[in-house]
Amino acid sequence: MNKASVCFLAILVLAFLVRVYKIDSPIADWHSWRQADTAAVTRNFIKEGFNPFIPKYDDMIGMAEKPMPNQGRYRFVEFPIYNMAAYPLYLLFGVQEWLHRLVSIIFSLGSTVFLYLLCKKYISVGVALLTSFTFALLPFNIYYSRTILPEPTFIFFSLGMIYFIERWIFKNTPLNFWLGLFFAALAFLIKPWAIFYPRPQLYIIYLKEKRIFPLPRR
Repeated sequence: MNKASVCFLAILVLAFLVRVYKIDSPIADWHSWRQADTAAVTRNFIKEGFNPFIPKYDDMIGMAEKPMPNQGRYRFVEFPIYNMAAYPLYLLFGVQEWLHRLVSIIFSLGSTVFLYLLCKKYISVGVALLTSFTFALLPFNIYYSRTILPEPTFIFFSLGMIYFIERWIFKNTPLNFWLGLFFAALAFLIKPWAIFYPRPQLYIIYLKEKRIFPLPRR
């Protein structure tokens, strides 16, 4: 293992340690209402049966210009991929909110890996280490990457989409294509903001083909 790999591994360990500090604290921090709603979906998977197509939380308030009571307690905000990832842990260890935070932390560490690999290829090892170090230890990011929210999951799948499609563009291997498609599908299911992420891939196509349109056919 070379020096850069050792430094990056140390960054990941440090990123994990600062995020698990008081991981079992109650949901009483910033955006606690949104975190409680997200955690309620997974808890109701346990209480009422697992059905990711009909997620439910504990609020009957309507969310529209002229709201009607949401008597079914439906939570059609984002597809509950984040809740699905936490659900097996709830089955194994019981309904404990810190497990949700652990899932967010794991996805955040995965995002750090994708950032490192992309920066290492397109800029330099030094910039890749600096980028991953900043992403791992920026205080605002430490807070949000351990909240019970779908955003850490969304960032992970969005960066994975960019990474695997980049590898497919240059290597043209079916595995990278299907992985890129899988990550892209999950990113779009979580947040429609993923529509902005294909722009780097257009640049990657330009680097390889020296043109963007018409798109090359594989």
